[in-house]
Amino acid sequence: SGVVVANLISDKLIEIFEKLRTQEEAAQYIKSSDQADVAVEMVGLGVPIRSFIALIGDALGFHKRKKINGDIFVTSGKAILILRITGQKAESFEVELANNDLKTTSRVLVEEASKAILNYTNPVALELYYSNIKHDGPNTVKMAKFLMEKFSLDPEMVRHAYDSWAWGLVYEEKFDEAEQKIKEGLKKFPNDLRLYNAWGNVLASTGKNKEAIKKYKMVFTLAKKDGLPEKRKVTMYNNIGGSFAYLGEYDSAMNYFQRALTIDQNDWILDYNIGCLYLFKKDTVNFYEYFERSLQKGADAEMIRKDADLKTMMKEKRVQELLSKYSD
Repeated sequence: SGVVVANLISDKLIEIFEKLRTQEEAAQYIKSSDQADVAVEMVGLGVPIRSFIALIGDALGFHKRKKINGDIFVTSGKAILILRITGQKAESFEVELANNDLKTTSRVLVEEASKAILNYTNPVALELYYSNIKHDGPNTVKMAKFLMEKFSLDPEMVRHAYDSWAWGLVYEEKFDEAEQKIKEGLKKFPNDLRLYNAWGNVLASTGKNKEAIKKYKMVFTLAKKDGLPEKRKVTMYNNIGGSFAYLGEYDSAMNYFQRALTIDQNDWILDYNIGCLYLFKKDTVNFYEYFERSLQKGADAEMIRKDADLKTMMKEKRVQELLSKYSD
């Protein structure tokens, strides 16, 4: 029904904010006051219907006079959702209704509608969603450009936009362009920690792990005065450990992974990387132990399936069983 679709939009917005709060890079831009409360009045799906969505909260930029009206209907084998946001042109989203699968169709419509709402209410959250959650290169770059224009007088946001722009290019595997964007950002913000971290990731992605470690360690050097937040330390130790692993310096890699674990034992990526380290050492017993630990802590099964380091292990029955078990 339309009520289900409207409630799913509400749930999706809340989910986006909750996911962003768990991401180190995103959390600093997402305030505790940011909410995505949605009050809905809708009727059944299948005929043209008028919906009313009032979003509450200064973080979303909605007030009593700024509202969203929506129509949702099915016609000619398509489900269509039209959003009308006060002061903006109407946006239409169409999804093919394959095999009369309303559930899958609704999920796609809800995803697109939620992103459209954020684009007009909290573009920073949408950019963070593309970059930190979806790893969507083209849209991350698009939103970074938008933020750089919209917040051109805010140095902190401009720094953030440079970092995001570089990551978007990394996701597109445009590593040379990403490095140029980082250098451009460092000319304006020579001591920006995030840009050095991004630079390290660009170098690591192209197999230049010795150079990557130097960039990662620059983050610690530049942060000596104020120190690094604990979560950032975990990220940096993890990055350095990964580069040492690819260099075949396994003891150094384990040292950095263990340093990170002493700070945060609940970060699944650490257990996953330690498992991969054991795999590099051809120790499958310990690999499976840490691999399952990472899944128990909420590892991203979709990311794991795409990881080149596990390509050969994907054929193993136990790996597939574990992925299936924890994905369910």
